[in-house]
Amino acid sequence: MNKEIEAPKIKKEIDDFDLGSVGISHDFDDQLDEEQIFKTIKLGKPDADDWFKLFPPDPGKLGSFIVGVVSKIKDAKNHKREFLIGGSAAFKAEALKRLKPCSKAIVAYGVTSTRTPFIWCINFNDDYPNKWHKTARDAALQACHSWTKIQSSQPNEQNNVFLAAKQENFPKIDIKKYPVYKEAIKTAFEGRLIKDKEHYAYQKSVGDIA
Repeated sequence: MNKEIEAPKIKKEIDDFDLGSVGISHDFDDQLDEEQIFKTIKLGKPDADDWFKLFPPDPGKLGSFIVGVVSKIKDAKNHKREFLIGGSAAFKAEALKRLKPCSKAIVAYGVTSTRTPFIWCINFNDDYPNKWHKTARDAALQACHSWTKIQSSQPNEQNNVFLAAKQENFPKIDIKKYPVYKEAIKTAFEGRLIKDKEHYAYQKSVGDIA
């Protein structure tokens, strides 16, 4: 491209540019669409003082979340962390038998009233149900529709579940502005996804390596 030919055109565009159009009002924040980038997704049960809602792939239906296999085992830094087990059905069945503790879990996706996204693995055991599991699922069912709070009650060996009295005072969450469900899972479990028995954390937990 001949720069000598293009230069006059560029100069004209600069000359014609209205610098007055650069200025914006002081309340411009209210006029701009913001796109927040979430580099991390919290993993775990909502904190005791968090109000939250869940956003299943099929709105309002807790059963549309993935049911996975999760285990709390030690990571490379020897910290006990939650791992998500993938791979074949045979491997997941093996993991349920060999990893301790290990259980089936609803892999739920939600957002707190402070607009923090999270993944919450809601454990359950069809053979040995308990009040912890039942009340957590009760909270999750409610949170699919309403702002909810969950708090552990050690004396009663269960969760206490609360419903916000004035739902209309809580923010309107547009879940489309957040990471999609499966990407949120991958982000939350980054470095802690086990798909076969070759994973170091699996081998160490079951005693295949020291």
